[in-house]
Amino acid sequence: LVVSITPSSGVYNDSELTCSATANDVDLSDTLEYSYEWSTGATTETITLDGSLNPTESVTCTAIVTDGTDSISDSSSITLENRDPVLSNLVIEADEGLWNGTTLTCSADVTDADDETPEVVYSWTLADGTTMVEGNTLTLENVSDGDVFTCTASVEDGYNGTDTLSDSITTTNTPPVIDSISVTPDSVNVGEHTFTCEVETSDADGDDVEVSYEWTVNGTPQQEDINMFSGSFTLGMMIACNATPNDGKEDGNVASDDVTIENAKPIVDSVTLSPEMVYTNDTITATAVLSDSDTSQSGDLNASYSWHVVDIDGNDIEVQSGTDNTLSGVSHFDRDE
Repeated sequence: LVVSITPSSGVYNDSELTCSATANDVDLSDTLEYSYEWSTGATTETITLDGSLNPTESVTCTAIVTDGTDSISDSSSITLENRDPVLSNLVIEADEGLWNGTTLTCSADVTDADDETPEVVYSWTLADGTTMVEGNTLTLENVSDGDVFTCTASVEDGYNGTDTLSDSITTTNTPPVIDSISVTPDSVNVGEHTFTCEVETSDADGDDVEVSYEWTVNGTPQQEDINMFSGSFTLGMMIACNATPNDGKEDGNVASDDVTIENAKPIVDSVTLSPEMVYTNDTITATAVLSDSDTSQSGDLNASYSWHVVDIDGNDIEVQSGTDNTLSGVSHFDRDE
């Protein structure tokens, strides 16, 4: 009696199995009858396993042959093979924008055709490409734009069947931009002033933008770190505002604007002519009082004079101009003019 089970390989705990038996009888006139007994309790020639058996367990078929008088039996066994677990649907989720302080969570689905429930183990490869962190969560630190973080899910069943699945996430950030900057007032003379640095910003990622300020006078940084700067300023000083935008992730490019303290025009406060009574041959002297808010220049003030004579016919005639503050009656005016 020869007994065999088919298929002979690729047999799992839910496979269909067929038991075959072949016997010879020297009494050629005898009719042979076959019956089957499986280790699962089944008694049919073909059975379908119900998945309750584990990989590496054996299934045995015993075939019994009778010619009505005598009977013989024999058995054949086959060992169930293991199917590797399969990972799928690996997902990396972030609890907020991808930057420092963000917690990443990695999850994956696992299926096992042998009805096992293996545990999924997670590990992370950090941006340097070598550092490993165990666990399904990772809190980001020291992030730079373009950093890649990889989650690898691994699984192993009870029969050394394994599977791995990986996915990566890349941190991306567009630095914020200062669209416009201006220092106001933008035209000032010597004296005390309060300047305001007016800034407009934008961020392509929609992040909130904060601006830090630095003020300089002639290139020297000042203590003020807000958008206003007050002080007393002298001629030629250059006051600059340097503004740096930050989106909570990184700084954008610095933008600057400046104002230069301009020269104030001198003022003629008063002009006095002497003497009060003038005769034909007298000399008239103009005494001018001059001032300049730029005190550094107040000692260097000079005036120019334009002398006019109104003749007896009422005509206004400029008779002399220049730096001379005197006018001679001998040359330029007569009685009643």
